[in-house]
Amino acid sequence: MVQEKVDKMGITDLQCTGWDYAVCTNLEDDNTLSNIGTGYHIYYNRVINGVPITQTMDSGDNLEDMDSTMETWSYESLEFFVDKDGIASVAYRDPYIIGETKTENLSLLPFSEIMKTYEKMMVVTNADNMEYENSRVYDIDRIVLGYARIYEPSKDAHTGLLVPVWDFFGTRKTETEYDGESYSDTTDYPTWSYLTINAVDGSIIDRSLGY
Repeated sequence: MVQEKVDKMGITDLQCTGWDYAVCTNLEDDNTLSNIGTGYHIYYNRVINGVPITQTMDSGDNLEDMDSTMETWSYESLEFFVDKDGIASVAYRDPYIIGETKTENLSLLPFSEIMKTYEKMMVVTNADNMEYENSRVYDIDRIVLGYARIYEPSKDAHTGLLVPVWDFFGTRKTETEYDGESYSDTTDYPTWSYLTINAVDGSIIDRSLGY
């Protein structure tokens, strides 16, 4: 049913790359959320030479400084919410225009090097959290090689590069203590990438910023 809609929209260069169970909500006038229904979140991405752009929950247009007036650019996304009555919503944002290939036949770092970077940078990127958390444990159960769009918003907020990256998905459990009481929280979002590593040079990409 969703594919028929995509065909009617004339979109031929994106493919269905995954789905999740979902709850569709609506923001009411009093800023509360009402539950519209339950169903499926189905998403489409570009596939370059058989390799898709990896789906993550980040929009890629965040700012390092909230006072910044710099123009930003969201990731391309085509998403559907489907419930028992059919397609409830469609959102197609920031479609890409694919340009020239900058480099042919890139050499990727050995996966062993990627894992060394992962082990080091997961500690570095989470160091500040230990100031107010007793513990933070990640259970990575899916490591994906795909493309990510990066750009330099300070120079050009309309042009970027698609680069091969490794994304690390799974669950996160935190333990905190407040007023003598212990609290635990488990985060389990299928498309939340906890670390993104450039597969060519081993640099870290902030998915929320898009670079």
